[in-house]
Amino acid sequence: MNLIAGVIWSIIAILNIVFKDKSQISFLTFGWIILAVLYLGLYFVQRFTAYMTIENNVISKLIPLPRHIAIQDITEIKKFKHGYKIISDGKTLAINTEMINEDDLITLNTYLDGIQLKA
Repeated sequence: MNLIAGVIWSIIAILNIVFKDKSQISFLTFGWIILAVLYLGLYFVQRFTAYMTIENNVISKLIPLPRHIAIQDITEIKKFKHGYKIISDGKTLAINTEMINEDDLITLNTYLDGIQLKA
């Protein structure tokens, strides 16, 4: 959706620049350019950055803001229809499973089912 929104904002900005007189270009045109750049940037970040990783006994969610939980500190794992909520002492990590491809989701489900929770 971010790619589509970015392309639409880009088209609007380009059409506005091409078909308006140079003296009539307003701040709104620059707003459309900024929106296009932001949406396209968000698309490329989501497309080429891993949503989450599990390395060195740490679960890390990298998008949108990086958050980390050590596996040995996990006290509770709640499973929902479209994700997980992993809870430790003072930290909560929400994982949206719709952002994970099918093969990796099977691996994640198996991994989370095998975790020994901290008492």
